[in-house]
Amino acid sequence: MLQRAAKDTSSLDLSQLCAAWNRGPTPEIDFGTALLYDRVLRRAENRAFLDAVLCGATVPLQDSVSFGIVPGAFYHEHKKTGADGARVMDVLRQLGLGTEVVPVRSFGRVEENAAIIRDWLGRHEGRRPALIALSKGAADCKTA
Repeated sequence: MLQRAAKDTSSLDLSQLCAAWNRGPTPEIDFGTALLYDRVLRRAENRAFLDAVLCGATVPLQDSVSFGIVPGAFYHEHKKTGADGARVMDVLRQLGLGTEVVPVRSFGRVEENAAIIRDWLGRHEGRRPALIALSKGAADCKTA
């Protein structure tokens, strides 16, 4: 499937492919996924990242990245769901990486939570932000 995707001569770039798929159903989901993978890796920075991961390269992240967990809906009220990101935060801290919960509202409007995320990003200038969105947090991040 990946070979077929690599040979595809469609002139659509990654953003055009995504827009086309959002307009209607994709008849061949496996081929569509392979095509997306191929197009993502055509970008040099994406290919370099994958190559570094595959060869086991490590990058010291402690001083350069700010990890922010953007929790899911009702993360205050229902902690047992995992929407608060506590497990993810524990793993990151075990790796020696600083992380914090981005203080969005538990079930705030997307626009309101997006503003909170933008403020969080602004407070972390000078470091590369890495947002980890859980469930509804992904919509909040996309809007931010």
